[in-house]
Amino acid sequence: MNENWQNFLISNNLVNDTDKSQTLLQSPPDHGASIFPRIDLGLLSVTGNDARQLLQGQVTCNIDDVTESHAGIGAFCNAKGRVLSTFFIVQQNQELLLILPVALLAALQKRLQMYILRADVQLENKTSDLCLIGMQADSTVNLDLPDQVLQTQVLSDNNLVFKYPVGDHWLWLGTDQQAMAFWQHMTEQKLVQGQTQQSGLLHEIDAGIPWITTETSELFIPQSINLDQLEGINFNKGCYTGQEIVARTHYLGKSKNKMVRAHSEVSTHALPGAKLFNLDSDSKQSIGNIVNVVEVGNRNKMLVVIKQELAQAQNLGLDDLQTTITLKADTETWG
Repeated sequence: MNENWQNFLISNNLVNDTDKSQTLLQSPPDHGASIFPRIDLGLLSVTGNDARQLLQGQVTCNIDDVTESHAGIGAFCNAKGRVLSTFFIVQQNQELLLILPVALLAALQKRLQMYILRADVQLENKTSDLCLIGMQADSTVNLDLPDQVLQTQVLSDNNLVFKYPVGDHWLWLGTDQQAMAFWQHMTEQKLVQGQTQQSGLLHEIDAGIPWITTETSELFIPQSINLDQLEGINFNKGCYTGQEIVARTHYLGKSKNKMVRAHSEVSTHALPGAKLFNLDSDSKQSIGNIVNVVEVGNRNKMLVVIKQELAQAQNLGLDDLQTTITLKADTETWG
């Protein structure tokens, strides 16, 4: 994370000074608009004459659809079709910028480097050069931001913003000076309410945006985390690593799992990847895993992947080998 941006967030009580990776807990507003830092996400720059060709052979989305006015969402998979990382991708001039969890960035960069060989491709970690800010607004607020899915808009001084594939959610990126100026303008003009990163993660859980973590990397196929419903898989683009498994699942219609929202009325202290069990069944076999989880007060909100036939389950047990806590699976499953 950029040091100037980090100090700005600390001074505004948006990041804990004793642990700069840990955002302070804060409940989001019930309505209106909010803005929040995304220090959990990093940026990997991919440039060179062969940059698009390299990425096209490694990701689930169609890189040809990514332009200066249209972002993309997708995943990197292993040879077995399991998701290594989810990402957003934007084009800024001739540079492609991958936005993905910072904890996975170094490993993914190393993996991509193996495929470059003699190709004209340069990879650069730009997490310290650029800052990311998330925004959310309900229908009562007009922030004059892109209104089409994955639409990218270049703002002043070449910073940019794009809209998420679902809901009224946006992601902004720019330099540290731009980030501080943008934050102050948006909050001082009362356009939005400044919030911590936890609030942003809550909004993304509500919208069904999955972020793969170190605990869940190589655990799910793309369809299990509903990436096909988020325009994150192109089934006509040709071959890429893991494509055979992803395509077979699509054309045979045999995705056994799907992602739904869930919540608990008590704090679980659960981590992504934790196994889930059906408390209404005598079976001791796991029926799924947590994808993302945010603790708010004494309760949790989460995205979970569970078996298709149990998508409406009401009692999901979370077993930490010491206690079992009842979760409630939300009814909305995004299709």
